[in-house]
Amino acid sequence: MESLVKKRIGLIAVLTSVLFVSFFGILQSCSDEQKELGTDENSSLFSRTGGNYIVGVDKGNGVYEITADKDELLEVFAELALEQGLGEVTYTSLEIKKNIVVGSNPTDYYFGLFASDVDGKYKSAFELNRVGRLFNVNANKGSISCTSTNCGPVDCVPYQQTIAGGNGKVWACTSCTNTCTKSMTVVIKAFEQ
Repeated sequence: MESLVKKRIGLIAVLTSVLFVSFFGILQSCSDEQKELGTDENSSLFSRTGGNYIVGVDKGNGVYEITADKDELLEVFAELALEQGLGEVTYTSLEIKKNIVVGSNPTDYYFGLFASDVDGKYKSAFELNRVGRLFNVNANKGSISCTSTNCGPVDCVPYQQTIAGGNGKVWACTSCTNTCTKSMTVVIKAFEQ
């Protein structure tokens, strides 16, 4: 009797393994088909080109130049605004900046690709990796959009701060000096790399 129970348990374990592997294979093939067709839910310029999409170069002396197609980058930010439920936003300016991670000790820095609309109402950012003199998008770090009215161009802007205890960093929005309404949306998605 004990031998029969062991055989059945073994058979159940094998069938469970086969079913699991088959199910995982089906999921993976669906995911691969989406990627091939460009219909993956995370499909964006960054995911279609991989994690090494070069957006700019360090020219030296604190000068950072965007070398990627600016219209494509502005479109990525417009898609981000739609994904974040902000509606249709027309971004007009792009800039690569080096900023201090607020609260870091010792002082840490990050590079970001920042975009804003003509009125300064919408300000969004992606973190950049610096490899040598080149910058590529670090899409695994998520993105942020800060939205305000009557804040002006220097308030309610994206920045990074350390997490309590210094174990990592997160995106946040600066405060506003004028009366305003502000919303912050952070998207954390792992784009294909």
